[in-house]
Amino acid sequence: MPDPHARRRISSTIIQCTTIITDENTPCLTTVTQSAARCQQHHLEYTTSFREYKEHAAASEAIALSVPMALSNVKNLKKPEAVEERLRNVKQLVDALQGEVDGRLMHRLRFFHNNWDQGHEIRIRMQQTKLDEAKKLQRRLEVRLEDLMEEDRLRDLQKKSVAKENITPRSRCEIDPLDASSLQIDTVGKIQGYRNISFAWPIRAKRTACCSTQPQTIDYSDGLYTTSGYSSVCKPRTTNSISQSRGRPNVRSSCSPSHINSSPLKKKSLSYFKLFFCLSGWLLMLRGIGLFDPLAHLKLTGSLYLAILVAR
Repeated sequence: MPDPHARRRISSTIIQCTTIITDENTPCLTTVTQSAARCQQHHLEYTTSFREYKEHAAASEAIALSVPMALSNVKNLKKPEAVEERLRNVKQLVDALQGEVDGRLMHRLRFFHNNWDQGHEIRIRMQQTKLDEAKKLQRRLEVRLEDLMEEDRLRDLQKKSVAKENITPRSRCEIDPLDASSLQIDTVGKIQGYRNISFAWPIRAKRTACCSTQPQTIDYSDGLYTTSGYSSVCKPRTTNSISQSRGRPNVRSSCSPSHINSSPLKKKSLSYFKLFFCLSGWLLMLRGIGLFDPLAHLKLTGSLYLAILVAR
């Protein structure tokens, strides 16, 4: 007569857990019943691993629908922004495929090392092929992005070069706000702060070649010619000098292509001073021989001097 409890004793036979721990070499030493292939801890790990690679698989399939995988489409991208967007999607696809392949391989090695699933193996090989294609597309997009950025950089340099060549001398002049009193013409004939000078009476300096065409009046004060009424001047590239030649100062400009000759100084002041000294000499001679009153001589001399100052 058969034992009615024999079936129950077979189902409760003690066996070892079939899971390999995380080092991929050492098996789990926990014993379980025949009805369960894994211990409780490794059963939770099995469930987690299965869920993770399934999530990566779903993500890779969703991304692949919006990413053209043909390498020939890369050349049709003409702007760096379009390449960057495509490259970002391809990187997401690579990460998803890599996560699925790695997750399936680890799942197989740990939980099915003695009994491989054929469908599982086919899926791994298929996703590995897609992963290789996605990595190749990623490298191609990175090269395309570098080429487009280099083209844009060279195009910008060319535009700057053309713009620099088209700058006129007038626009290259530098204007700095300076104190008008700092612009002086010394007694030697050097001028500071101007390129082109034209002299008339009253003495004027006109910036005609570069930055401005407004005249500036120069007042004579303490042996120096100082500007008044303006605060912006044209910075000279080199020191300009005024050379006296037959009473006409010539100014050479470092900004204009040709030398500019200034107008002649009028000699009214010099003539008045000559007349003053001649008359003073005659008056002294007349006074010496007793033909002229000293008080009248002093009054006449003062009147002549005041007349000369007014004439200036």
